[in-house]
Amino acid sequence: MASYPNADHILAWCISNEWIDLADSSAAHNATVEEISKWIQTQSPRMLTMTAFQHPSEGSLSVINTSMPSLDLLGINSFYGKFNSDWQGGGLLNQLSGYIKKLGRPWCLTEYYSYDLPSPSFTGYKGMPHQTLNGAYDYYLELNSTSNAQNYTDAWTNYVTGNQQNGCVGACALNWAPPHNSQCNAFWKQMFTYAGQWEIYVDWYTKYGVYRLQCVDAVISAYGGNPSATACPQIVLPTDNDPQGIECDFKADLNSAGRQVTTDEELKASITANGTGDLQFTWYLVGGKAVLMNTGGIWEGPSYNTYEAWGSTSVTSIKLGEGSTQDMGGGRLKNTIKFYMHDPSNANKKAYPGNNYQLRVIVNDSNKGAATASIGFSVKPSDNVASVE
Repeated sequence: MASYPNADHILAWCISNEWIDLADSSAAHNATVEEISKWIQTQSPRMLTMTAFQHPSEGSLSVINTSMPSLDLLGINSFYGKFNSDWQGGGLLNQLSGYIKKLGRPWCLTEYYSYDLPSPSFTGYKGMPHQTLNGAYDYYLELNSTSNAQNYTDAWTNYVTGNQQNGCVGACALNWAPPHNSQCNAFWKQMFTYAGQWEIYVDWYTKYGVYRLQCVDAVISAYGGNPSATACPQIVLPTDNDPQGIECDFKADLNSAGRQVTTDEELKASITANGTGDLQFTWYLVGGKAVLMNTGGIWEGPSYNTYEAWGSTSVTSIKLGEGSTQDMGGGRLKNTIKFYMHDPSNANKKAYPGNNYQLRVIVNDSNKGAATASIGFSVKPSDNVASVE
């Protein structure tokens, strides 16, 4: 560590991440962190030490101070999110603000983004809004990226600068990189999106191109930097004010799990956006196996929880098309996609009955700025599907 060329530029060495025991001051893990910390502090040049852990309870603060007293500062991984005025997030960070001053030493948010990891509600925390599709599989509602950017700003304003008097020295936004191993083209905790269908372990920079979402500009501004002079495209909420941003009659939303679709009907969805210059709209269907790239038909879909099947090569996304655009005036453009859950050229190739899917749209401009929105929906379980070789 001492011989590292940039050692004098390092703020602190983080000894483990989410490894210590917040419930037991005599835990061996905690003793190991303390031992390493004291050794590092004897080296030349003198370096600061820290460890990072998940959101601490009020009772765990004394465990931290008792078992690891030599640490110079502490890292806390905690999150904030607001879906709408009725579904206020911030549960974990709101709790933290009430007692973190009892820690009595410097700390920073070593991981923060919008929302906590997908989870239902538990005591004192509302979690992410979700609906159960096809009776058994949870779909977590995704805030459109334009609205999501405000969560990054609010997290910084309310919980970083808002806790300076309680010892907070800053924060590190998580997931700056593009979603290189996500089966979705972007999702609620990604700061970038890409243009192209999902492929595992792809260099999105060189193959498809990468677009920044508005949360990038929000974080740059929070850090005191200067974001791009050209703002990202903005998603305009539909008439039902659904924060997901997509308008259709079959989506899961806060009010219901949505209408189950059949494989024989034509489906239609719309998005309204504004921005600088010409906007390009691209729609994707996530989940299942592609039939033909140009038809929008998918079938089988071995994973019922397609949007959470990390790294599974059986999950894919296919490009549905660019839709048709209508000028709504005032700089607003409404784009509509129409598609089927079957291959029009082969009646035997249909979506998997009882499966759940995600419809996503990416709106991008010529300045590498973008916005994204998605909804979840389900195919009717009773739909009959002929077997396919």
